[in-house]
Amino acid sequence: MQPFDLADAGVGIGLIGMLLGVYLLYEKRQARKLDRIIAEKEAAMNAPEQRTATPQ
Repeated sequence: MQPFDLADAGVGIGLIGMLLGVYLLYEKRQARKLDRIIAEKEAAMNAPEQRTATPQ
C-alpha cells in the first residue's frame, strides 16, 4: 500500500469542487428560465383584456 499523498487528495477535492460548480451553474440557469416563464405568464394574466370587434 502506498503512503497517503496530499497531491492526490487535492486533485480529488478540486474535481469535486468543479463538479459542484458546474451543477450550481446549471441550477442557476434553470431557475432563471423558470422565473422568465413565470413572469411571462403573470404578465399575460395581468394584461387588460382586449375586446374583439363584434359585427353589428
